Amino acid sequence: MILTPPDRIKDFVSRGFWGTTTIDDLFRTAVIGGRERLAIVDAPNKPSFMDTAPLRLSWNELADNVDRVCQRLLEAGLKRDDVIGVQLPNCVELAYLYLAAARLGFILSPFPIQYREHELSDLIAFAGISGFVTARSIKGHDHSAMVNGLRGALPGFRFILAWGGPSSAGIATLDDIDQSEPDRAAVAEAARRAAVTANDIVTITWT
Repeated sequence: MILTPPDRIKDFVSRGFWGTTTIDDLFRTAVIGGRERLAIVDAPNKPSFMDTAPLRLSWNELADNVDRVCQRLLEAGLKRDDVIGVQLPNCVELAYLYLAAARLGFILSPFPIQYREHELSDLIAFAGISGFVTARSIKGHDHSAMVNGLRGALPGFRFILAWGGPSSAGIATLDDIDQSEPDRAAVAEAARRAAVTANDIVTITWT
């Protein structure tokens, strides 16, 4: 989704203020240069606020997991310009989602983890969110169950995906994403069709 008028884009690019390199371009370049070197590290106390183990990933491992998350989002029925709600602490899994959205043209709407039903019910509807990605426990609160309880009043809200713990009704797990080979060809084709540019929106930020 591009909201900036074409004349402004043309003017800013011609004057060198804006370029044409995308976030995904930068990420792919970093992966080629990094390979097996360390790329991203979770906080060592991650289990104290989220029920998943701390991760330490190389650039290649990070790239594989971004492909896997892209695949899961496509399987959930998302298409270019769909908005995804996200409620996660600062963690490696959050990076997957930003990179997947930037590649496939989804728009990520990250919510502060302190938001509860009152804030989320209004903002999910306002942003036209199609699906939600969160965790089953953040500081002991089941965010996936909380969001699942809002679904009945939100037409167009199609899915919830979550990390951490066993799945419950209507909530698909993302815990198993690293247990299968990603379908890189399918993800690459989806990225080709999306044709994301440096002018596309990546996030909706709430203040």
